[in-house]
Amino acid sequence: MAGIWLEQTDLTNVLSVATFAAIFDDASTGVTNLDIVASVIERAEQEVMSWLIGQYGQAVQSDPGLGADLFLKGCALEFAIVFAFDRYPEYVRANGKEREVRYARAEERMTRVLQSRQRPTALKNLPANVGGSTVASGPRMVIDGTDGTYNGGDYVVIANGPFEVWHR
Repeated sequence: MAGIWLEQTDLTNVLSVATFAAIFDDASTGVTNLDIVASVIERAEQEVMSWLIGQYGQAVQSDPGLGADLFLKGCALEFAIVFAFDRYPEYVRANGKEREVRYARAEERMTRVLQSRQRPTALKNLPANVGGSTVASGPRMVIDGTDGTYNGGDYVVIANGPFEVWHR
């Protein structure tokens, strides 16, 4: 059973074999409940993906490079530890505010990872002025110097007809 980043062995390595067995062996038979392990992994990866929506949009799961990202794997593992201990609140109660500390650590790590990336986000709504043409229908000033500076003190207004020129 594997998710985008995590596998059962990742949780076993981080929690220790004894803690992993205590959390995921509900019947105390020595058999791990694989459905529960899969749900913890899925929940942790969904938490990471919820942070990535701003960068990747709704197609966050279809990005081909996500599965190889070790930073995101580490973030998912941090969240998985929190969610694994949520199964047995007595572990959390015995250690005081450990759950809040663990979750805050996971959020801080996720924030650091996202802030370190320099990916431009996709524009959801394009600005209104992109792609249109603009037509000026008012009077125009003609400067007759070759370098664009000489006007001789006059200004020229071109009327709407075929270049009727009026001097003042």
